[in-house]
Parts: sequence; C-alpha cells; structure tokens
Amino acid sequence: MTLFGSKTFTGGFPGGAMPLDGYRWYDWFPSISYSSSNTALPGTNPPAPPSRIMVDTGNSTVFAKDGLGNGGWTQETDPSTATRIAAGGATQLLTNSCNQIYAKDTVGVGGWIQETDCGASQAIDVSATGVQVLLNACNAVYAKTGISYGGWTQETACNTATAIAVGGNTQMLINSCNAVYAKNTIGVEGWIQETPCGTAKAIATSSTGTQMLINACDAVYAKTGIGTDGWTQETDCNTARSIAVGDDTQAVITFCNAVYVKNTIGVGGWTQEADCGTANLVAVGTGGRQVIRTGDNSVYAKDTIGVGGWGLQAAAGTAIAIDVG
Repeated sequence: MTLFGSKTFTGGFPGGAMPLDGYRWYDWFPSISYSSSNTALPGTNPPAPPSRIMVDTGNSTVFAKDGLGNGGWTQETDPSTATRIAAGGATQLLTNSCNQIYAKDTVGVGGWIQETDCGASQAIDVSATGVQVLLNACNAVYAKTGISYGGWTQETACNTATAIAVGGNTQMLINSCNAVYAKNTIGVEGWIQETPCGTAKAIATSSTGTQMLINACDAVYAKTGIGTDGWTQETDCNTARSIAVGDDTQAVITFCNAVYVKNTIGVGGWTQEADCGTANLVAVGTGGRQVIRTGDNSVYAKDTIGVGGWGLQAAAGTAIAIDVG
C-alpha cells in the first residue's frame, strides 16, 4: 500500500532557506529568559506530569482537573476569557479575545502568566515536556519551553504553516501546499519534509514520537521517527473526521461520529469504543487518557482501550472545547 507514490525529496522548505530578515522573532516578542524552578533534585527523576483535563465552557470559562469522575472541576478563569485552550502534561495554555497567550502548570484560581502581547496567536499547542508552539497572525511558527513572558524562537517565515502540533519534543506543521514537516529541536533549522504537497489535512503527534495524519482522501496514516519514510496506512479512505494521539494511543472519530482507538501502528487493530452519533471531539493525553465531547456537549473520559468504560465528567451543555495533557 503506497501513500505518497515514488516521489523523493529532501528536507528544507520549498524555495530554499526561510527568509528571516525583515521579520524577526524579536519584532514580535521581547527576549526574556526563563529559569524553571520545577526541576528534580540531583540524582532523582522528575515526577510524571498529570494527564490534566481542560474544558472551555459555553461562556468561555476554563475549568480543569487531574482526576476522573463526574465533577471535581476547578474554575480557573472568569467568564468570557478563553478563545482557545491546550494542555500538555501539567501545562495549560489559553488564548484570550485579543489573542494573547497565557500559561500555567497548576490547577487553581489565578496563576496565569502572560506570554505574548495581543495579536500574537491564531493557534496554540503544548506537549507533556513543556514545549509550546504557536502559529502567529502571519502564519509563522514560534516555539519555546518554560512559562514566562517572551522567550519565543521564530522557527519559520511568514506564510508557511496552516496547522501545528507538538508532542514531547516532536513538532509538526502542515505548510501552505499541505505538505508535512517535522523536527525535534527548537530553532530555525532542522525541519524535515515528511510528505509531498497535497498530502495532509490534519496532523497529531505524541510524547513517544508517534505521528498521525489524515490525508486528502480522509485515510489515517501513522509512523514513529522523523523522516521521509515509514508511513503506514491504517484506515481506508473516507474514514476519519478527526484524529488524536497520546503516548502510543491513537484515536479516530469517523464521519458517523464513532470513536475507534488502538495503541499499535499498522493495518487493523482498531477497537470501536463508541457508536455512531456519539463524539464530535476527541483528545488523548499522557498514559493514553482519552476524553471526548458528545453531541450534547457532555464530556466523558477513560484511561483504557476497550468497549465501554466511559465515565461522565461534565454534564450536557458544558463544553465547547476540550483537551487533555
């Protein structure tokens, strides 16, 4: 089964090097260094980040929690605050109505740190390792680690990216011709073209380096590792409405709004976890925690792959957006 035909290509952006002169990262954000205090003691391993669940409600209020069960949410913002949310491990991001980014790594009222000025962001993502990625107003990609104002590194020129994703240290983007690029360092260099133009409609990646895409015919492909080769077709065409991945757990919402999940890369092996007409959003986080939003805007979650086992987290009419770290 061939995904991309026989075309060969090398890394780098079409047209040569990315023209950074005239649009530099420090024209957007001041350079402010950040030193994290959340490091482990010498000779110890840092604790595993919780698989934090975030919800943005119908009045743009953010709630979060680490455990599973009906209720137990902590309100973290006032109403009319958030326009987008993202979670990775313990780190939470949001954008407000003027497209500033705020971040925090605790559950509670307050504690949000402003990271950009207004107008900075049209898309955000964050990984369990704390890598933050944004797509700015001119479709350039910036990235950083640590929670602070500034400190962003411009990684592409303007008019480059239409979608972004990050998992662990792996960053992915879809460019303007629908090719996929990936890298695992923060900086201008290092982007590897992984597919030709016309390939990808959606992307996702996890802390284990698992990458997923939906191609032009709505089939799902997956791989591990950054490079041109290694993509495996996992579904037929006309299958996938949306995708998500956390650790090795992959999730697909089909066009009938059923949920299928698996934790291996290959043809077959999918477990149907929800019937048609069930889910319209899915997120997968650390440890394979799965969260879905149903048609009535309820939130359900589970930590295992299998038929059933979904636990109600928030009642009908709650969620306009969900994510899980």
